[in-house]
Amino acid sequence: EDPSKYKFHLLSIKQTRPIRNVSNIMYNFVAAAEENEWLENLDVDRINTELAARRARHADVVADGSFWSMDKETKERVSPEIRQVQWLDMRSAILHSFTSMNKALTPVNKFQEQEFLRLNIKRRDPMFLTMATMLEVESFPSIESLQRYSHDLTPDEELKRSQWLYEGLELCVG
Repeated sequence: EDPSKYKFHLLSIKQTRPIRNVSNIMYNFVAAAEENEWLENLDVDRINTELAARRARHADVVADGSFWSMDKETKERVSPEIRQVQWLDMRSAILHSFTSMNKALTPVNKFQEQEFLRLNIKRRDPMFLTMATMLEVESFPSIESLQRYSHDLTPDEELKRSQWLYEGLELCVG
């Protein structure tokens, strides 16, 4: 495929706070439907059908026991990571991120509510940086202003500016 048909703009790089001594680096890119025909025409129903087939395949290999003898890479290929793809307006997406920080569980949909109940999960992972990134996207009045902003950004320079924890560094909190 022609990679020039995929237009992404570097927005920012953010580092998560450490949880169980792991901090992740998030590279945040924006792909606007106005510049990406493939995104404008994304077939969400087809993707969700493929995700359902992947869940069914995973259930089959777990049931027949073959899953447990697979190497790590094969397990990762057959294991479902995403349940559903869905378009959300920015307000709803930001609210879903915001409510992840509530003290009481606020599920984003019925499936999450049922699974958290089944697995006895009391809270969602906080999505503060995701929310901050979406608010950052929302702050641009147009795709042209985002293009101007991201034009001179480079991943290396953004990483230098954003990273505050480095491998081998331990935090002492107390």
